[in-house]
Amino acid sequence: MAWLAVERHILIFHDRWISNRRRCFLLHYAPMIIIAAYILLYYVTQIFILPCQNTFDYTLPLCGAYPCFEYNTFFNKWEFIVHGMLPIILETFASISFVIRVQFQSRRLSRSPQWRKTRRLTIQLSLMSAINICLNIPSILISFAHFCGL
Repeated sequence: MAWLAVERHILIFHDRWISNRRRCFLLHYAPMIIIAAYILLYYVTQIFILPCQNTFDYTLPLCGAYPCFEYNTFFNKWEFIVHGMLPIILETFASISFVIRVQFQSRRLSRSPQWRKTRRLTIQLSLMSAINICLNIPSILISFAHFCGL
């Protein structure tokens, strides 16, 4: 979702950047392929390659609720910051800057037909981003407070 928030800027404000196949591949498909490959390699490495032993406590309501790689402090912090906080921060910043830029551009261009076409895309993507941010921020804030020792 964070990349989609950034890609909105490219689709609406810099549509010439994806005008040919090479640029379209580099700015649209390559980042998604890189993100998917990173996620796949990260979790395959974490689950199958790094040695760890799961311990199951059958007296708890959730025995083995956390995978054993969660107990490695470096990778636990890496996953929390890079996979949890960073995407939400990037998506929030990109979405807010996108809405501000749309407002400035629409006032400057006096609601031209080009802006009427992109209005629906802007509303849809902004709502998707807002829902994602609203659903993820509470858990990230609670995890951040726990991470800081509160």
